[in-house]
Amino acid sequence: MKERTIKYLIVIGLLLVVFFCVGLIGNILNAITNYIHHHPFIFSIIIISCIVIYVNINNTVTVKIADRIELYKTLKFEIGEQYENYEFDLKSKGEKTVNGIYYDIYLYGKDDFKTLFDLPISRGILLLFNADILSAVYYRFEGNHFEYLLKQLNKGLPHNNKMEIDPFRVYRATCNLDSNTVVELLVKKDGNTGIAMKKKLM
Repeated sequence: MKERTIKYLIVIGLLLVVFFCVGLIGNILNAITNYIHHHPFIFSIIIISCIVIYVNINNTVTVKIADRIELYKTLKFEIGEQYENYEFDLKSKGEKTVNGIYYDIYLYGKDDFKTLFDLPISRGILLLFNADILSAVYYRFEGNHFEYLLKQLNKGLPHNNKMEIDPFRVYRATCNLDSNTVVELLVKKDGNTGIAMKKKLM
């Protein structure tokens, strides 16, 4: 008997909540309707402003995604890809351990990608995999091409996310390509230029 009474009380309570919510929504709709009826001009401005804001936000997001995809197309590879995507195009170059993490090193062996930004890639493209997941890509160019490559990379990046030059090191710039990937441009001690695309915190 006691349990049945509790169930009835719960049902009654739920019905009251539903009626309250329906009444509240009805009051809100009536208030909006009255406001539109008495202030149609202001309401029109609010609606137009909301549409303009939505379009601007949507366009910004679309541009950022398009820029990111375009740069990935240029760099060919994407951090996080599976080893099996390139399994038959890779030549093993050993292994290395960085900060306690083991990486397999491979040389990209196909002949379809020998230049980047119209510059010949020397030594080939090195790919580092951890647990069959692409974690880093290294491109190397003979000589100092820092200024030219900096300009080319920035062309494929959104206006608010350009390469940042390191104030404490000559010829080094970095950029977060996305939440998982960082791109680094630098001139090495041997005078040659390198681009590294790698997983953050590597």
